[in-house]
Amino acid sequence: MVREHADRELRARETTEGIVYAGEDFQTEVYWREGYFQTTIPYWVRLLGVLSESEDVWEAPSLYEKPELGAWG
Repeated sequence: MVREHADRELRARETTEGIVYAGEDFQTEVYWREGYFQTTIPYWVRLLGVLSESEDVWEAPSLYEKPELGAWG
């Protein structure tokens, strides 16, 4: 009965982050967990767009540096 009235078909598979649903024009981009959610790269591309080759990317220099002992005071 459902197939008679459905306007599309989705495939599902379980991953470590949750169930992925995918179809012709749809795919899971956000996985809801208890107290937080996990997003995918396609989610952010759709939300913010894509950088062109002429755009500069700026990062904080200390963003990836390992803090030394006593660094927190």
